[in-house]
Order: sequence, then structure tokens, then C-alpha cells
Amino acid sequence: MSTPCHTHYDKKEDIIVRHGQVKFTLWNKDPSENKAEGTVEVKINRKLQTKQSGQSFVLNEGERITLTSGIWHEFAPTGGEALIGEVSTFCNEETDNIFANKRIDIFQAPEADEKVAVPCC
Repeated sequence: MSTPCHTHYDKKEDIIVRHGQVKFTLWNKDPSENKAEGTVEVKINRKLQTKQSGQSFVLNEGERITLTSGIWHEFAPTGGEALIGEVSTFCNEETDNIFANKRIDIFQAPEADEKVAVPCC
């Protein structure tokens, strides 16, 4: 499972790998509309690094990445299970999430794949 490729107009987020390994891919432009070229400036473990746009890299347990607005990104566990934490600025879910796949609708009602075993209310 991977997060869908997206960016934010305003949100700044720190993704912290709490367990396992997580593969990240960053782009400087919408990859659904542009060829991956150039670089992306990003802080990893609080140090500014330059990454190739569209080229994946792995963060290990205990490492963190700071994603600022305009950096297109997706990430997924690699080599087994992983746990991440996110610390971010406010995000208006209705206006601040831009997905490369325009068909993604985060407000679409989920379809249950199993019956409810214990109702919450």
C-alpha cells in the first residue's frame, strides 16, 4: 500500500519513521503532467538535502523528512511492516490536498469490505 502521489498548497509536514523502513519518492512538479527532471530540496533529519525528482530513496527507523508545500510526494513501507508518525501544520482537507490522480476523492464514502462486528455507537 502506498499513499497516492500528492502535494499541498499550504501544509508543511514532518513524516517520522517509527518502525521499519519507508520508501519515499519526491517530485518538483506534478508527475502526471510533467517528466521527472531536476531536483527537490528537502530536509531529512533536519539537514537540507538535494534529491533527484522522481527517484526513490529509503528512510529507516528513527529518521524523518520535512515536506513543505509544493513538494509532490508518495511513500510506502518497504521490506515489511512500517509505522510512521506525522506532525504538521493545519491542513484544510477541502482545499489543500492536490492529487496527481485527479480521480481521487478523499471525501468519497468508503465501501466496507467486511460487516461491522462491533458498532461504535
